[in-house]
Amino acid sequence: MLRVPERQNRAEEKVLQYIVESLSIRSRLIPFTLHNLSTMKIARHLLFNRTGSPLTLYGYISDFHYFCRWLKAEPDRLINSCRNRNGDANPKGIARMTAALDQYIDQLRARNLAPATIRSHLKSITSFFRINGVGLKLPYGLSVWNVYQERAPSREELLKILELADLRERVIITILAVSGLRVGTLVKLQYRHVKNDLERGIIPIHIHVEAELIKGKRRSYDTFLNEEAAECLRAYLDARRIGTKKIPPEQIHDASPLIRARHSKQVRTVPVSAVYEVVHNLFIKSGLLKKDSPRKKYELRPHSFRRFFRTQMASLGVDPDCINFMMGRAVKDRYHDVRMKGVEYLRGVYMTSGMRIRPKIKMNKIDALKEILQMWGLDPQKILTHEALAQITPTPKQEQTDSIDTAILSKASQSSQPTDSPQKSTGASE
Repeated sequence: MLRVPERQNRAEEKVLQYIVESLSIRSRLIPFTLHNLSTMKIARHLLFNRTGSPLTLYGYISDFHYFCRWLKAEPDRLINSCRNRNGDANPKGIARMTAALDQYIDQLRARNLAPATIRSHLKSITSFFRINGVGLKLPYGLSVWNVYQERAPSREELLKILELADLRERVIITILAVSGLRVGTLVKLQYRHVKNDLERGIIPIHIHVEAELIKGKRRSYDTFLNEEAAECLRAYLDARRIGTKKIPPEQIHDASPLIRARHSKQVRTVPVSAVYEVVHNLFIKSGLLKKDSPRKKYELRPHSFRRFFRTQMASLGVDPDCINFMMGRAVKDRYHDVRMKGVEYLRGVYMTSGMRIRPKIKMNKIDALKEILQMWGLDPQKILTHEALAQITPTPKQEQTDSIDTAILSKASQSSQPTDSPQKSTGASE
């Protein structure tokens, strides 16, 4: 049984909670961390001085755990071997530890690990020593090129995945693709984040992501869901309210998780690992990945949907600063205050971009007007009466005139385009 140290103050309580949350997927790392002052210092540093990401702590502790197993020594003993009795740095001890690290890197290379993976191990180990007051550095650098390249899925591949997905899986895939949210942020969202626009029928749906919900907790931001995600989400929430034979009907309220755990009768937040498993299985089921592939990392991952969002928005001509803001990333030009422009401005930017997964069907004037009214939170059925629609609907004569004008403009544009044949030079050009 794991014995957790007594909590002395609020800070230590948060550190213990951070350790347990981060290392629960490999529980044997928890006593390894709690029983050494040096590893506890790592956790405290990452929580209060860095992003506080659970995955970051897991990566640091896991990498250093392998190094300690290879040396057959505890973390505190390794730190003490690099110091003298007065606690100052011991040059001979540091030299021995540097030589041991050099041999460890050779062992990782012998296992045919990717260069980026080896560099990640080295970073974790050197950071461990540096945070504990011991400078440790190899006399040479390591390659940083990636063997396993990640890419964004195409629209056709996303459509193939959505055809094979159930309702809950479609909600996850669609929201990740059209909003640019991280998986870790999606699982923390609650119904209150979409309640206002979803219940009023406003499209696109605005989501304000607080700083506490994102990696690093540095800045809040705003993103949106298009009509595809809104339809899937509305159907998913209605299904949860109805319930099934195994899961009772759910009373949706502000604090209800936007995506709940599937096989639990109690309403629980879906873990990040479950979303990763859902997405990975869909990639395999659709034939985009092979189940028995020897690759340790795949080119399509849950994070690939953020690449899809970034790539699509850029190709649709959206300002890069607006894209970065909607993804919760730092705006490159710090004098460009995107937040100051307001939510409605960003909603208009998102709407006019036409961000979609499925190809958009060409709308007539009435459908376009209905979409604009919905964006303003108005009911098109109450405003667009029969008399108003009669005035908007074009007559056959108007349709014929519009078609003639379109043909004339098309012919004019074709004639204005430069041809491949060389033209005679004029005196002015010369």
